[in-house]
Amino acid sequence: MRLRQGNNDEEISALKNFVDWVLQIGNGSIKIPTYGLCDYLEDDIIIPPQFCDSEMSNDVENMISWTYPEFLQNYKFPQYINERAILTPTNQIVGHLNSVVVDTIPGDHVSYFSVDQAEDFGGTATDLSFAFPPEYLNSITIPGLPPHELKLKEGVAVMLMRNLNQTLGHCNGTRMMVTKCFKQFVECEVICGAFVGTNILFHEWNYVLQKLSFLSS
Repeated sequence: MRLRQGNNDEEISALKNFVDWVLQIGNGSIKIPTYGLCDYLEDDIIIPPQFCDSEMSNDVENMISWTYPEFLQNYKFPQYINERAILTPTNQIVGHLNSVVVDTIPGDHVSYFSVDQAEDFGGTATDLSFAFPPEYLNSITIPGLPPHELKLKEGVAVMLMRNLNQTLGHCNGTRMMVTKCFKQFVECEVICGAFVGTNILFHEWNYVLQKLSFLSS
């Protein structure tokens, strides 16, 4: 849906070709080449040259600077952030991109930690602590849950991961910008949807935020 917004017929046609190619990848209908001198693996695909920038080195910094031009001058403007996103296949890449972008923003970060605990264990409390130590639980990163440590700064983009109040637009997937970081609270401003500009105050223990990379997996 996002890729259907071209400015002219040529751009719309190019975007449609890209959309069709992405859908073929998702459907598994792109065939592995059976020719050439390269040894292809089962999940390999060939990216068409028109979808690549051969003149730019393939590193994270260039991808971020291309997606977010003049980032330091614009990162506090909600519309600038809401119009851009980097899509990634895994949470591991999301975490790496987040770290690079957050470190770029001026100021000190504030860390918020989750409280991880195993439940429905048939043994004793002592057996539970040995079987599932907090250090192990804190190291687990799975889809749908943020990491154990969430580093935030003012101006960082975040996404709501729970339906808290649908009447007020506090729904899973709502994109927001952090405006204040307190010891036990985080204040965010909604930057998308019908409630743009409204503020939400989150308790630290109400661990429902995930940083965008800048943000999506």
